[in-house]
Amino acid sequence: MAYNLFYKNMYVIVFSFIVLLGFLANNANAYGRIPLTVQEYRTWPIYCLATEKNDDREAQDRYLTRHQKVVAAQTGIWHYCLALIYVQRSERGEDILDERAINDLFYSYDKIPKSEPWARDMEVTIARAFRIKGDYEKAEHYLKIARTKSPDMAIVYSVLSSLHFDRLDYHQAVKVLEAGNEATEGTSAEINYFLGLAYLSIGNIDKAKKQEDIASSLGYPLKGLAKKIDEYERENISVNK
Repeated sequence: MAYNLFYKNMYVIVFSFIVLLGFLANNANAYGRIPLTVQEYRTWPIYCLATEKNDDREAQDRYLTRHQKVVAAQTGIWHYCLALIYVQRSERGEDILDERAINDLFYSYDKIPKSEPWARDMEVTIARAFRIKGDYEKAEHYLKIARTKSPDMAIVYSVLSSLHFDRLDYHQAVKVLEAGNEATEGTSAEINYFLGLAYLSIGNIDKAKKQEDIASSLGYPLKGLAKKIDEYERENISVNK
């Protein structure tokens, strides 16, 4: 019996070691593809920060529950985390969102149980990727999934409204953002900011100014809306003179 127990324990140890090697190898391949900036580290989700260095068990224990660590390992979350950086940089104008990055997104998304909250993040990021690629139908599809599962998730409405901004459909952008403002009980600085932009785009200056004030009071850092409002008012003053 002791003999069998010894080999059973050895099997568990060897199997765990093989899994760990695969975990580290996949992580090294994914994270080795692109150096991250300080700002990118700061804006990374907690689960990305916690799994960026697999030998840092203290960080993982500090940021992730036991269940979350299992989910991270099973889904290869580092593939998603790297692809997120590609999406963010592409939104800033870099032409780097290649097929491999898209595959990384789906590598993790296909493996994650769709009841997990992280799946919502993935759906939004996938939608952002398809927006960059110009595939609005697929972008809306994944946003619909995320919105159904998490109707109070602010970024869902922000990204969905961006699809309408791209197509110059400002009235529809207003509808989406008003729905988002209601779903989040007016607490999202980003939604209020973009709603102000949408109102300004349809010429409703009073509502635009109100939303700009709310967004600022909620701590939204960008001042582009305020500048656009000033420009709008100056142009209309000049026309009316």
